[in-house]
Amino acid sequence: MELLLQKPAETAVALLGQPRLDKQEGIARQLQFAGDCILDLWYYPTAKGPVATYADARLADGRDLPAGQCLRLLRPDIATDPPATGP
Repeated sequence: MELLLQKPAETAVALLGQPRLDKQEGIARQLQFAGDCILDLWYYPTAKGPVATYADARLADGRDLPAGQCLRLLRPDIATDPPATGP
């Protein structure tokens, strides 16, 4: 997720294409990308402009999915995060 977090929205659009949702909520902006999973990125203002500060992902049926794993599903050719481990 280092490819997207702490980066402006233009970075996500360049990597993932046009979002299926682009929504403003107060000071936050949400971009949603979909394919084999759904990836939501939230952008908040910083001194250097709005950057992605939070990511959340899920499968189409609503089951949670680590954001890095979703990024690998959306763009396996560019995703570099190590696979998630755990139970």
